[in-house]
Amino acid sequence: MRKKRAATKRETVTGQLQFYPQYMLAARGINKPMAWAVKLGFYNTLAGDIVHGRCASLKWGQVETLCTALNCTPNDLFKFEHKHKNLPEGHELLKLQREETVMDIQEELKNLSTEKLEELRKFLKEG
Repeated sequence: MRKKRAATKRETVTGQLQFYPQYMLAARGINKPMAWAVKLGFYNTLAGDIVHGRCASLKWGQVETLCTALNCTPNDLFKFEHKHKNLPEGHELLKLQREETVMDIQEELKNLSTEKLEELRKFLKEG
């Protein structure tokens, strides 16, 4: 009979760090992400993997290209799904937890009252 091995510290604190560009693509209003990625210079297969978050690896230059085009940091291209409760409160990885959906800003703007639109205009102007 085999002995069960004890979980290592590494196993007890891991969550799941995932490449998740869909968040930034939606946030930037990129409606045709495949065409956008190809226009950036990614070949079709890699462009598809990028826009669907299926990349097993990317070169640093490719990450830089995405960050430049999306005006974001590499952290913005990842999400962290925290599966265990052993990470201390305030741990840096917890900053990578993301909502599954991004607000459709154009749709939200259509439904704002004129008062709210004016507040938003002032807020954006103050920048």
